[in-house]
Formats: sequence, C-alpha cells, structure tokens
Amino acid sequence: MRSPFERSTWTHVDDQGDAISEQYWREVGPGWLRKDSPNINEAVDRLLDARRPRAAFFAVHFALADLETSRLKRLLQEIGTCDAEQAGTYLMDGYHLSEGFDILQKRTGVSEEEMARLEFLFIRVLEHESHGISNLEKQLGKSPALFVQVLGLLYRRHDGGEDPPEWKVANAEKASELATAAYRILANFRRIPGTDDNGNIDEDALRTWIKEAQVLCAQNGRPEIGDQKIGEIISSPTVGKDGIWPREEVRKVLEECGTAQLAKGFQIGVYNSRGVHARGEGGDQERALAEKFRTWARQLAFEYPYTASVVDGIAQSYDRDAAWEDSETAVRRRLSH
Repeated sequence: MRSPFERSTWTHVDDQGDAISEQYWREVGPGWLRKDSPNINEAVDRLLDARRPRAAFFAVHFALADLETSRLKRLLQEIGTCDAEQAGTYLMDGYHLSEGFDILQKRTGVSEEEMARLEFLFIRVLEHESHGISNLEKQLGKSPALFVQVLGLLYRRHDGGEDPPEWKVANAEKASELATAAYRILANFRRIPGTDDNGNIDEDALRTWIKEAQVLCAQNGRPEIGDQKIGEIISSPTVGKDGIWPREEVRKVLEECGTAQLAKGFQIGVYNSRGVHARGEGGDQERALAEKFRTWARQLAFEYPYTASVVDGIAQSYDRDAAWEDSETAVRRRLSH
C-alpha cells in the first residue's frame, strides 16, 4: 500500500487478480493527484466503484477542473448519498466542495434541475460558501409544488389529513435529516419568485407563484405556515424605483394576496435580515428604523393600504424595541452606581 498512487501501481495490482485488486481499492490511502495528472478520471472511477467517494474527492480536490463532467457529477452525487465509508475519514472542506459545484455549473450538459438536486444534498455546507444554493432557489421559485413539498418535510398538517405518499419517509433518522435540510432551505430561500438573473421581477410570475402556493398549502393542511414562509421569502430589502419599500412588484402583489399570516412572515423576514449589528446604549437605532418604515407606510397608504399597514406594523415593532432598549439602559445605569 506504500507504492506510488499512480497507474503503474494500479496495473501491477490488477495483474495479481480480482481479489487483490478489490482489496487494494478498498484499503488504499490515495495521495493527491496534480492538475496535469493523466490518472485523475481513472482514480475517481476506481474509488467510486469501491464505494469510497470521499477518498476520491480527497485524491482530486486540487484537480477538479480536469475531472470529466459525468465523473464530477457522479462524484458529488455519491459523496452526498453513499454511507459506506467510515465516519470521520477523508473529511472535506467547504471551500473545495463549493469550487466543485462552481466548476460543474459552468459545464455544458448539466441542467439547473441536476444542480438543484446536488445542492439539496449539501445545503448545510453550501449555505456558508460562495456557491450557495442558487439553483435550488431558482427551482423553488419556479415550482410552488416543490416549495410546498419542502414545507411538508418540516411542518405537520393542521387538518388531520394525509400527505401524498411520495412525501412520506418511513425511516425516522432519514425523516429527521430531511427536516433539517428543509429548515435550511427555507432559511436560505430569499430569491423572490419571478426574479431573473439581472434582479428584475416578473410581477405576473410572482403573483401566479404565490396564488398557486397558497392553494397547495391549503390543500395540504398548511395554510398558515405557508403564508408565513411566503411572507419571509418576499421580504427583500430592495426598494422600488421610487425609493419606497417594498419594491413596486411586491407591493402590488401583496395587495391581492396578502393575509394576516403573510404579513407576520413578512415582518419576521425584515427582522431576520437585520442580522447581527453593533449598537450603543438606548433605543436610538430602533427609533431611526421605526421612522424610516413609518415614512414608507405614509407614502404607501393611499395606493397600497394593505402593504402600508404591514409596513406600519414593522414601525410599531421597532417603537416597542426602542422603548425596551431605553428601559434596559436605564436599569444598567442604576445598577452601575
């Protein structure tokens, strides 16, 4: 097993018979192959046939650009689905995995649907890497049915009905894994349906997607959580061409499709988008935010009354946050004296 990890060794092993060859590929510790190595594709084939996809990735992670397309696709698929390798061996870093996805996405003959399925397998890694889950987001934004199925992996029905058979997962451990993946997908799904690659939104496509998603959520016993998640998805911080938030396409569709639960989700999306932030004492930051949203609400009130009420609700929440921060600051000051 200490012979060089190259074709001359593999040929010699093959000459010893099938049993020795199979043992070699089950046990060999592969070395790194260089970008100019002529053995890259063969090494991947052999290790994948031995059900060692992580070992294969380790061997070629510096030469992924030289790996043939079908093999790169198979490699990523089997890393995400094969459980034959011992836990803790050949751990992969997210950077090179993300790089592999970037390389594959640029190849001809690889569809958006294929990329989306692969992204689903690695969402817990890709959500923190540059590649992200762009194809999965696009697929969700095109298919309300896929969105509702993902929702169904995480949230139970509230009407006592039965989900479609293809949604059911008998294995409890697998069901838990899928629920975790569904949570991460919904947490990272921030591409507004109907959005093209230039950031433009097709208002009709957005309206159709939301209405179809609402119908499917109701049919599958999840109307309230469905509206909440839809609200979170469309709460993008992008302002309209007139400088008012939310942008024109979103506010127009909100007037038609808005519900109390959708408004709740919309507000949650706004709070979550604020993220971690530095702050001083008191609630001045929250008061400034409240005034910003209240100004937008006033500007929207005549033409978009529902949207204005949602935006004003955000302003009121920041008013409450400001009062709480003032109170906390006052308490800390008293305790420090």
